[in-house]
Parts: sequence; structure tokens; C-alpha cells
Amino acid sequence: MRQGTTPMTAEQASEIAVKSAPSVARARAASESARAGESQALVGVWPRLDLQASYTRLSEHDAPSYGEFMVPTFSEPIPLTLGKAIPDVFLLEARVTYPVSDVFLQVLPRYKAAGKTADAQELSAKAEQENVKLAAREAFYAYAGARAALEIARSSLAAAEAQRKDVASLVAAGALARVEQMRADAVLATASVAVARAEGGVAVARTALRALLHQPEDQEFAVMEELTTPLPAITENKQSLYEEAVRNRSELAALHTMLGVHERVRDANAAEGYPKLGITGAYDFSNPNQRVAPVDREFNGSWQAGAVLSWSPNDYAASRARASQAGADREQTFADIQALEDALRIEVGRAYEDSLAAGKAMEAALTGITAAEESYRVRREQFRAGAAVATDVVDAENELRRARLELVNAAIDIRIARARLDRAVERR
Repeated sequence: MRQGTTPMTAEQASEIAVKSAPSVARARAASESARAGESQALVGVWPRLDLQASYTRLSEHDAPSYGEFMVPTFSEPIPLTLGKAIPDVFLLEARVTYPVSDVFLQVLPRYKAAGKTADAQELSAKAEQENVKLAAREAFYAYAGARAALEIARSSLAAAEAQRKDVASLVAAGALARVEQMRADAVLATASVAVARAEGGVAVARTALRALLHQPEDQEFAVMEELTTPLPAITENKQSLYEEAVRNRSELAALHTMLGVHERVRDANAAEGYPKLGITGAYDFSNPNQRVAPVDREFNGSWQAGAVLSWSPNDYAASRARASQAGADREQTFADIQALEDALRIEVGRAYEDSLAAGKAMEAALTGITAAEESYRVRREQFRAGAAVATDVVDAENELRRARLELVNAAIDIRIARARLDRAVERR
């Protein structure tokens, strides 16, 4: 099983899978997008500055006349006119606007909601990484189990070939009937079929592992993990493991974070119906400046400042509906939290019981394989000495093969169960 171009353990497989998984890349991109949304929301806290440069051509017309008036020092009356209108208007304007009430009642809550949304996306990305790690571990152990089953099938085939040679020798010597050789040929054919099926199982498991790790089609993995090494005993009970899962699971943390998002969005939506206070200031540098008398063809500056308090019943009605919608979204998220906690209790309990059962099966398999190997050795010697028939050897070999398969299955089952338990608890 250690033959192959790429040495691999379950931990290495999980790391490679995380680096190449499209779902993880997508989750990370969603997290980056949410973080960019947080930065965009922060812009609303800043005062809005608008700069404008414009040129306007006005239609020409004669200045209106308002009659004549007498000046004591002059002997003739002086006509009163406004002068000729200036058709070309040049304007440079800087305007600053700051929505005071909106910043505190809407912008800041939405900014905090955007930050929590980004946090929730990061937790979701972490959860996706853990899911990919578990899938990679399961695929690796499935591949390792298939490789082990193939080695057992080949070992059984070698034993069947050796048994056939012994039977053929005894039949040639007249010690056994020819029917025994036919039975040996049938056992050999069955062992050959088992090898072919095991090779197919290896091919399927290898393809699945290659696809999950995004490795080339010619990649051959060498199983570098010792499957029969005992794993540490589980010292916690199911309740403590469940409590640890509730504390650690990224999905649950993401949902709790989304509760805060909905609360802040609800507050911001409700604030849209409140009266709005805004302040504004502007500085104009124009030619001509209409606020400078007399109007002349030259640049002059002027400024203005003001405050506006406004309220609309339409905004108030719409804000109530949007706030109610955000509240309903919060209730849905709260229900999702409760459902996930129930699912976690089942997931932890199943993985815990599977780990215990697989551990007991592992102990029984280690004990059983020793007895099966010794029984097979004794039957082989008895058969060669004429004290046993070929059927006894075949039965012993079948029992040895079953014991080996049970050991492999127990070793794979306990590692998959532990991997699932670690995922359920999400130990950090």
C-alpha cells in the first residue's frame, strides 16, 4: 500500500483539497465581497463634497429703463437703467453636505451590519473549509480501504494458488481424488474474481480522490498512514462534546452573527421614518457673481450655509414595513439556529456512537485475526500431513480473509468516525 508516486496521509489530503476546492474559493470571494461592502458603507459617514465647474451662455437683451431722476448737482436729468446684461457666466462651486441624523440613525447601523455580514461570510468560508477537509479524509480512507482490500484479495489468491499446487501434488500421488483438484480450481477462480473486483474498487476510489484533490489522472497515491495504529480513547461524554460543538461550529457562529445583522438593519430601516436633519455649506466663485453689486464682468466669491429639517409620512409608512421585514428575517435566522443545534446533537451523537462501536470492532478484529492466522497455519500443516481435507483448508482461508477484511473495515470505520466527530465538534 505504500507504493505510489505521491506519498499521502489523510491530513495531507485535506490540506490539498482545501487549497484547490472551488467551493472554498467561492466562499472566500464572498467574504471579500462582504468586506468590500463594509468599506463602502463607511463612506456614508464622511461629509459629502461636490465640486462643480460650469459655463453658461445667456441670451442677450437690452437693459430695461426705469425713467429719469434728478441729481441736485446736475442740471440735466440722468436716465436710470440696470446696464447691459452679461451673457457669459463662469462658475466654480464647492458644496459640502452632511446628513446629521442619517449618519447616526441609518449610516452607522448599516455600517455595523455590513461588518457583521462580512464576519458571517468569513465564518461560512471556515465552515466550507471544514466540510472539504472531511470529504477529503473520507475519500482518502475509502481509497486506503480499497487498497487494503486489494492486498487481502491478492493474498487470498496467492494462498489459493499454493493450495492448488498442494492438491495437484497429492492427486498426482494418488492420495486425493481428482474431484479435490476441481474444487481447488474453483477456489482459485473465485479468488481471481475477487482480485478483479478489488482492482475495480481501487480504481473508483482513486478517481474520486484525484477529483477531490484536483490531481492529474496518472497520479498514484501511496498510503503512508498506519491504519492499525490505535487511536486515543474518547474521554468526553456526548453532552460535553455537544456543548463543545455549540461553542465551536462556524455555521452556528455565522447564524448568531446574522442575528446582529438583522437587528441593526431593522433599526436602520425604522430610522428612515424619523425627521431628517441635514446641514449644508457652499462657496461660489463666479463671473459675474449675481450676489455682488453692481454686476460686472469679473470673478467674485460668495458663500452660503444652512440647515434643513424634513419629514415625510410616506417615508414613515415605508420604514415600518421594511423594519418589520428585517424583524421577520431575524426570526427566521433564530429558527435556523435552533434547527442547527438539533442537527448538531444528532451529528455528534451519531459520530460518538460510531467511534465507540468502531473501536470495539477494532479490538475484536485484532484478536480475531491472530486466531484466524493460527487456524489457517494449522489446517495447512494438517492437510499436508493427511490429517485434514481440502475443505478444511478452504474454510480456514476464508475465515482468515474475513478476519483481515474485518480488521481493515474496523480500521477505516474508526478513522472515518473520528474524522466526522472532529468535524461535528470542530476542534480548533
